[in-house]
Amino acid sequence: MASTDVVDNAKVVLILGNFVGADDILSWSDNARFQFNPSTNATGTSWKGGQSDEQELKQPFLCLRIGENLFSPAGWVLGSHDDSDICDIQIATTNQTGISRQACRIDISPQTHRPRVTRLSDRRIRIHGRTTIPLKQGLPQELVGPMTIDLGAVTFRAWVPARTATEAAQYKERARSYSKDIMGSLPKRLPSILSYNETSAEYVRYGTNNAVYVVEGSGIQGKGAHASVMRVKNVSTGEFFGAKEPYYKTSDNADTARKRFEALRAEYDHIKRLDHPHIVKAFDLVVAEDITLSPWMIVEYIPLTLSEALPGLDTSQRLIAMTHLSSALAHMHTSGVTHRDIKLDNALVIKRQRELIIKLADFGTSKQNESAKMDTFTGTEIYMAPELFNKPRLYTNKIDMWALGLIGMQLFTNWEPETDEQWDPDDFRTWVCNVALPEIARAPEFLQPMIKGLLRKSPVRRWSAWKCLKWLWRHEATDSPDETFKSGTDTTINRKRPASRDLQLLQGADDDRHRRSPNPTLSPTRVQVFVLQEDKSLPDTTSPSSRLLDVPVPSTASTPRIDDTTLDLNQQEDDESSGADTDLEEWQY
Repeated sequence: MASTDVVDNAKVVLILGNFVGADDILSWSDNARFQFNPSTNATGTSWKGGQSDEQELKQPFLCLRIGENLFSPAGWVLGSHDDSDICDIQIATTNQTGISRQACRIDISPQTHRPRVTRLSDRRIRIHGRTTIPLKQGLPQELVGPMTIDLGAVTFRAWVPARTATEAAQYKERARSYSKDIMGSLPKRLPSILSYNETSAEYVRYGTNNAVYVVEGSGIQGKGAHASVMRVKNVSTGEFFGAKEPYYKTSDNADTARKRFEALRAEYDHIKRLDHPHIVKAFDLVVAEDITLSPWMIVEYIPLTLSEALPGLDTSQRLIAMTHLSSALAHMHTSGVTHRDIKLDNALVIKRQRELIIKLADFGTSKQNESAKMDTFTGTEIYMAPELFNKPRLYTNKIDMWALGLIGMQLFTNWEPETDEQWDPDDFRTWVCNVALPEIARAPEFLQPMIKGLLRKSPVRRWSAWKCLKWLWRHEATDSPDETFKSGTDTTINRKRPASRDLQLLQGADDDRHRRSPNPTLSPTRVQVFVLQEDKSLPDTTSPSSRLLDVPVPSTASTPRIDDTTLDLNQQEDDESSGADTDLEEWQY
């Protein structure tokens, strides 16, 4: 494209300039089509985006315009590949510079219409503005104000031009049209020959491998805050699945439809990446031919929630539930994911004869948080940790552990959140002292320290999921299968079925040698404390217990941040080990 002296600000998404490390960028691939030569007229400075004269802007400039020079409507891809069908803009001549063939993508947010940058590779990318922001792979980062994008070998300045009110309205209209193009470009499967022609488009979706998902029965099986779940049948195979469908209106515009799809895709990606026996499985993400209809996430169909199953569970089965939920959370938190809406309704129950399996579900509010710091107010209020109500709000994955502590109270005491009239987010101290502590005394004695540890005021001192697993492993088996533990109210817990034995169903035949005898004893490796030294990786080993529970100890391949928001194994052991009645004394004073 020929360069121009005048730019239509209503079409411009982003201007790039001040390239360092890419001196010949206009000669690479088809980059010259993006070239922009601003007017030298002193009054025509809107293209600078309000940047002061002290901020020197150096040519060459590249201009990204809505709907122009895009190989894919998804956005402009930047990288080191010289094929413009793979990289819209080549910013390095080879990936030996440390810049991947497809390094990042620039597109438009459907919510704010600001430009966004998404890291596509595992190579580090940082954005420098008022603060430095490290990009997370696959997670879009909006550009608010002029920024410098740093890919290591190449850096460049990026900014939005200043728009008049008229230009801003025209840009918004074009950005919404861009969202419509994005939704229209999403891959759609061809209808299978087994498709039911008489089925309304609202109740059918076409998936991979000729799958045709048709709603079975009366439709909605369960409702959540943001979506409903339906029972669907793949008419190609006869299998039944669940279909999670975000709420929608046919009057929703393309921006809303795209935002909804991006949220569901993020949830789908979280579940696929986690892949754990106590996390619900996702199989497909399918869209409708009509973009006004909502997409579906195809998941395991498990109609029974822990809330519904609770009245029929004995104490041993409730212990299994606590163990399985701790297992799921330990794996999630090690992977840098916080659920943010832990409650009984989001735990699904599978009963197979005498076996019980619990699976964590509904990741619609989950957050990938490599920095481990969040500030969004989200979740179910009565399960929310105290720090969610603080101002300014700042919290970590320890909010999931507070919610797990409340689940422990529901499972092993008489506490019911629906009937709790004393819970007050403005006065947690009174609630803990007058409600929680008396109820915890009703739980089996060996579980009381764990529940107290989960309800600590300080997130740093609050027990981690891994700490809970170690505690449960430590107390789950004894030499005598008939031994019981007494609670503070003479309730007994039968120890014949250690909780982790239920996971033997999930092991293959080659794991037989790892299974325990019918009368297992407490192994020294079960209570091993893994040493975590400052600035060192976690050991790349697992205990026999972690194999049975399918929760590997984090390896050097996925080492979490060494701070108070991750698995507090050794350096916080003293803080977390107390089991005395004064364990929650921080609430009492």
